[in-house]
Amino acid sequence: MTFIGNVKKFKDYKKIDVEDYNNKNENSDEVFDKSYNRNHSKIDNTIKAIIVGTYTPFKGRENGYFYSSPTNSMYEIIDTYFGNSQFVKLKQELAKKPKDNAIINSIKDELYKNHIALLDVVNCAVSSKVSASDNSISCFNLDYDSFKNIPDDVVFICNSRNAEMALKQIVKVNKLKNRIEYSPQILWKKKAVKQQIWNNALKKCGV
Repeated sequence: MTFIGNVKKFKDYKKIDVEDYNNKNENSDEVFDKSYNRNHSKIDNTIKAIIVGTYTPFKGRENGYFYSSPTNSMYEIIDTYFGNSQFVKLKQELAKKPKDNAIINSIKDELYKNHIALLDVVNCAVSSKVSASDNSISCFNLDYDSFKNIPDDVVFICNSRNAEMALKQIVKVNKLKNRIEYSPQILWKKKAVKQQIWNNALKKCGV
């Protein structure tokens, strides 16, 4: 997928009502939705790393928050790194009570306690109801607003090349000075290798 260039952009996306759009296109194999950035954890001078993804796919949105899909290992990776955090436990609770605000707030508190925040580069998108691949995104807008006023010493850790490419565009437009690390969450990598890649990236951020 080419984030910068070939993919159609929305006009006046802030005026689009998610439910209304999807009702009008209910027979489509695609769905419109907005990112979880509007509900991200607190970002201030205590945050040392922001893990940056592209966009949570349709199938990954059932539980209601970043990386809460059963097949996504991000919270397991973070738990293993810290050794005593509660991310996996909270993810399991959210699977039992999808979109529960109390559990989501607990995840946000746990992130903040460990000096981490989560953001996606995409604000809203039309994407496949079946595929979780970025290639299934047919229409999107980058989220410049959520990346404003980020403290300069916060390090961005991109979990894919698409996220990195789009983030560089956001950094350029917003004139940010933050360092960008790249730690791809590549599925074919062995678990131990993937864990070590993320350990190194998080350690570089000082968390």
